[in-house]
Amino acid sequence: MWDQLAKYKNNYLQKELKSHLSAQEINKMEEKAMHEIQSERRECNRMRRTKVGLGKPSKYFEDRSVLSYGFDTLPKLMEDLGSDDHVTRWRAITSLPEVIINPLHGQTAITTHEIVRRCANIFVKIRLRNENPKYVEMEKLLDIFLVIALHMNGGKYILRCERLIHQFYDIIRKREGSIPKVSDILSLITKDAQDVHYLQERYEAVTILAEIFGYDVCAPSYPANLWRHMEWIFEAFPHFAVDKGFFEILHTRIKNRSCKYHIFDMKCFGLLLRCSEGQKRFVAIDGIKEIYDILADTKHKLDTYEHVIYTLMTGLVAKETLWRCGELIDMLSIIMQFAKNRQEINTQLYCLQIFVILSDMPWIKRYMKENYYKTLENVKCDSKSNDKLRSELLYKLDREVYHISELRLNKRVKNTFEMDSKKENKTELETKANFP
Repeated sequence: MWDQLAKYKNNYLQKELKSHLSAQEINKMEEKAMHEIQSERRECNRMRRTKVGLGKPSKYFEDRSVLSYGFDTLPKLMEDLGSDDHVTRWRAITSLPEVIINPLHGQTAITTHEIVRRCANIFVKIRLRNENPKYVEMEKLLDIFLVIALHMNGGKYILRCERLIHQFYDIIRKREGSIPKVSDILSLITKDAQDVHYLQERYEAVTILAEIFGYDVCAPSYPANLWRHMEWIFEAFPHFAVDKGFFEILHTRIKNRSCKYHIFDMKCFGLLLRCSEGQKRFVAIDGIKEIYDILADTKHKLDTYEHVIYTLMTGLVAKETLWRCGELIDMLSIIMQFAKNRQEINTQLYCLQIFVILSDMPWIKRYMKENYYKTLENVKCDSKSNDKLRSELLYKLDREVYHISELRLNKRVKNTFEMDSKKENKTELETKANFP
């Protein structure tokens, strides 16, 4: 029995050596070598006068419930979640995220055991109690909500819990340490358009976010997922965001060059230009000139210009902005440099779309055809959509005004020959049918 037990240890060495040594002898040699290595390490620590104590035991199993694998695990945890004993409840809260990550257990917990409502009650009680709990229960409860938001219908259950949503925004308003996790949850539960409309209609999320960002316009930064959460909302309700003052807030942050303004602030600012009121304010502040200053600034280069180009593309709606682009002579050459970069697929797509919009102006179209036509022919595109848009742009530059209007030297003459031939064939078939 002992020989068989020794074969399980260091099985790889036993197969590689293939000597007359038994498995027990090989294991003894391995233990001796490890003991020598450990003794050398201790001597080095003594020379450096560092104390080597016993390693601290792990608290992993102390913080988790004693469970058995199977379908009885989830009911046991949900029962412990309502316990009056703090230790039992803490262990259940710590163990739940690892169990409900399984889709089967997760859906059962959401639909059958009402895990969102029960965890929300504990979460709100802890926050309203204004006490320092013995265990870090809030962080673990946020982990539970994050796992629930990953499931298909988990975000809808979280959105229905009004107290929980208000507490999430309150955490962001007070800039607590758990902002990153709350931002992750909010970005996950607002992916679908229906959820965004539900959030705005029931909670007026734009008003709450405007109060948060308006309190400190010069705040250094916010989590990336919080900006993504705002992007989902601004994409559906740009007019509400402009009315609540987000246009002025983001414009101030861009002018002050806040942290990563070209990534987060600029993308949200570009989404506000999708409504008529945003276009009017963009013309009033001469936004084209400000974007041109960012693109032409060689002293402070940015790591990416994708969202800057996107904002320029969404701002080219009013006639005033088109004329303003024509006044800035270097604008087209700068955009062409970005269009040549085939690695930045989105940036290249936005640049080509800008050229398509600007080509509606006859004199800009003539200038592009004379100076950039061959360059556009040689532009390499790694995406099919980019290549299709490039070919459409070249086709548009080739076309003249008289191709799409009535300004022709000679009017079109209808081809009546084909019509007559069809009539003759029809009469011949009728005569053959009548006189076989």
